[in-house]
Formats: sequence, C-alpha cells, structure tokens
Amino acid sequence: MDITDSETRSALMSRIHPKDTNPELIVRKLLHSLGYRYRLHDARLPGKPDIVFPGKNKVIFVHGCFWHLHQGCPNVRFPKSRLEFWRPKLEGNAARDRESLKKLQDIGWDVYVIWECETIDEEILKERLVRYMESDKLKSIELFTGAGGLALGASRAGFRHEALVELNSQACQTVRHNQFMGLTHIVDWPLYEMDVRDFDYSLYQESIDLLGAGAPCQPFSLGGKHRGCQDERNMFPEVFRAIRELKPKVIFVENVKGLARSSFAPYLNYILLQIENPEVTWKRNEPWKSHRDRLERFEKKGSHSSLHYTVHCEVVNAANYGVPQIRDRVIVIGMRSDVADEWHFPAPTHSMDVLLYRQWVTGEYWERHVVAAKNRPGPNPRHLRRIEILRNNPPDPLLRPWKTVRDAIQDLPRIAEGQEDKNILNHFINPGARSYPGHTGSSYDWPAKTLKAGVHGVPGGENTLVDGNGGVRYFSVRECARLQTFPDDFYFPCSWTVSMRQLGNAVPVDLSEAIASELRRVIISG
Repeated sequence: MDITDSETRSALMSRIHPKDTNPELIVRKLLHSLGYRYRLHDARLPGKPDIVFPGKNKVIFVHGCFWHLHQGCPNVRFPKSRLEFWRPKLEGNAARDRESLKKLQDIGWDVYVIWECETIDEEILKERLVRYMESDKLKSIELFTGAGGLALGASRAGFRHEALVELNSQACQTVRHNQFMGLTHIVDWPLYEMDVRDFDYSLYQESIDLLGAGAPCQPFSLGGKHRGCQDERNMFPEVFRAIRELKPKVIFVENVKGLARSSFAPYLNYILLQIENPEVTWKRNEPWKSHRDRLERFEKKGSHSSLHYTVHCEVVNAANYGVPQIRDRVIVIGMRSDVADEWHFPAPTHSMDVLLYRQWVTGEYWERHVVAAKNRPGPNPRHLRRIEILRNNPPDPLLRPWKTVRDAIQDLPRIAEGQEDKNILNHFINPGARSYPGHTGSSYDWPAKTLKAGVHGVPGGENTLVDGNGGVRYFSVRECARLQTFPDDFYFPCSWTVSMRQLGNAVPVDLSEAIASELRRVIISG
C-alpha cells in the first residue's frame, strides 16, 4: 500500500537530480585522475550525454540502474505500489536511452554506458575507462560468432566489427535480440547469418586489424566424438582462407583444451604452420599430412612467404583473468611480421593461491561474504599442503583471488527447482539435475567447473551446483551467464537447452577482453 501523499512524494522526487549523481562524480574523478578533460551535459547532443570528449568524438552516459532499467541487475525491481505509474515512466526512460544511443552513433559518436552498479569497483572501472579512452576503434572481422562472447570482449577492448559471421540461426537470434534492446557494443554489430565458406572477403579492401575466430570446438572436445580433422565441422581451413584474403594485422583463435591433447598434436602443429605461412596453400586432393610436410620443409629452408605471421599458442585458464570458472582453452595468436615480432600473453590478474590464502589463512573471504565459522566448509584435502606453504609464504599481493561461484551469483535471488524470478533475466532453475561418476557439480566456494555445451542436451554434471545437502541442481541460464562474464542485461531468448548450449560454447567475455586489449596495445604501439 502507498502511504505517501502526493505532496510528500513530489518533495521527495524534487530531490532527485538527473546530473551530478554520486556514480557520475566517481567516473569524473577517475577520468580527471587519468589526465582526461571533458565537457559536461552537452545539450547540443542527443540525450545530453553526461561526459563529452569533443576531440575524440566520445561520450559517456552514467546511468542509475533503477531509473534507466538496467536489465538483469539485481538492484532493479519495480515498486509494488502504483505500478501503473512507475512502469511506463521507467520504460520510457529506457526507450529514450536507446533512441539517444542510436542517434549519437548515427552521427559518428562513440558511446559508452556506465551503470551505477559498475562504479562500485573503482579499480575495474578505471581499467575500462582507460581502454575506452585510448581506443581508436581498430577494425575486426570475426568468424563463428555464436552468442557473441569473443566479439563482446573485443568490442570492449576497442575493436569495431566490420563483419560477424555465424551460421546457426538460434545464435543469430540471441545476438539480434540484444541489438534490438540497444546493448552497448552490440547494437551496431554487422551480423551475417551465413556459412563462412560462402563469405566474400573481397568486400573488405581496407586494412583489417584483427581476425577473431572461435572455430567449432566439437571436433576436438574432450566431451565430443574426437573426430578432429576428419569431422565435417572442422572449420580451420576456412580460418586459413580468411587469413590469406584479409591479411589481418593480428589473429585471435580460441578452441578447447582438447585440441592440445597428444592425439591431436600433429594437427595442431599443422594449424600453427599454416597460420605462419598462409600463402603456402593446400593443393586439391592433397592429404593434410602431406601439406603439413611441405610447410615443415618450407620452414626448415628459412623461407617465408610474402605474408608471414609469428604464431604463439598457449593453454590459458580463464580463472586467472577473473572468470569465476576453471576453463582451460587453447589460444592461438598470430602477429603479422610487419606489425610485431614478439607477443606475450597478458599477465594473470587472479590467482588460486590468493583465494586459498584468503579463505584458509586470513579468513578474509568468509568475512567478506559474512559466513559464520560454523557454516564454513573445510578445505579440499588436495589443497592442505599448499595452504601450509602459504602460511609462511604469502602470495603475490598484487594479484586478486580467483573468483568463486559464490562471488559470481550470491546476490541473485535464491529460487527452488522449477521456479523463475521474473525480475531477473533468464533466472529459472530447471529441475532434474543429477551427477554421475566423473561428472559432479561445482562447489559454491571455488570457481565453477568448465561449463559444457553437451553432445546430447545439457550435461548433467558440470553445469550443476552442489547444494548444501550434498545434492545438485542445475545452474540457471543467468547464473551460467555470470560464470561466462556476460553482462546482466544480455538476454538469451531461446529455450533453456539452446541457451545453455550457447553458453557452453561461448568464450568468456572477460577473457576475450583481456587478450584483445593486449592485442590492441601491440597494434597501437607497433
């Protein structure tokens, strides 16, 4: 029941200022400390942006999560009273935001939206502000886009996509829905729903800075059929064609850890050799092993084709970059020889040792989450020796702890199996989860196990959470999105099974952003 009279309500509303809010002041303070100067609330521009950089054609909006309907944010809930007043008011705000965003982009402004909830961690916000301000919108093309994890990370890092190519209609539906909702970085993606084998690269005559490719992983997945290069879904030959025709400055290829297993090692070696010398092409009806042998002879001679790349390959754990999931992936980076000779993967920002130290030496982790001593689980026996070492040898203080499932989803409403929270996008707990030998659920106080797409439906073990009674339940789609570091306003419109498969196949957004940011730095400094 609304107990506030209209006069009091008007007085309260008058105290709400549309500008100079606390989140906006935080952003302005950080920008000023970084040496940037700006104009405020330029009424000549659509939407009257909060912060304007005329010389860079960049603007920043700092939005309150409630007033601008930050979709999926746990802090946003419609008032229970006078819903007929609040709903159209708030939805109108969101609609005007989308309209302003589109108008600004149409006249050539680079728009960045910062939400109130994103100003809490000033360290992360500062890093993102630097990346945004220093980005000069390098050009990229991405193959096998899927739901857009790799593409979103690259966009955040300052790349402008000239084309995103994806054949799967449901993945395209997910991207288009988020474009329609006006999500930052996604709204202007040029998405092509088609087979990469039919894509014409001659349309892109200007220099392409980045070629990204999350080639289908099923041929090499530990959970798949292990057919490798014999699998009709092996699309690496199309990656090679794109490199030859586009001649990108840098290449960013992601695939499953299974590609590095011993049985696929010869084919991985072939992939790296072909990326190094993309113009030493495959001959019709030539077995790939024969082509590999030719490439090896070419390398031994010290020969280089006119188009040559320095190639780096590493198995990277996403947890080391702030992803709340132990997700090992093969990352292949190619640097065109005239751009840079050296490449170093970005230094890890998060550490298992720091998490163990803060859990079992200082107890800071439990205190931060307000978990009483009697409710804390014991340490994993496998970690006991490491914990004892850490007592006398504290970890690097500059690193942050691995993020856990609790860190990622604790603020989401707890609901029972079969229930849905309609105030949170995609937050529905599907019933029927079970674990089985070798495939058990994730611990609440450790990074999640690797989310998987599954060959036949949703995997019952890895995509589940161990509950307090020793049983398991499925993660909701929203929880999986958190574990893959998609923003809370990114919506998955397809069925539960399809959405979980898209997330299982996705590149974690934060991992993509970390690597793409380093690639951008190398391009600019080179």
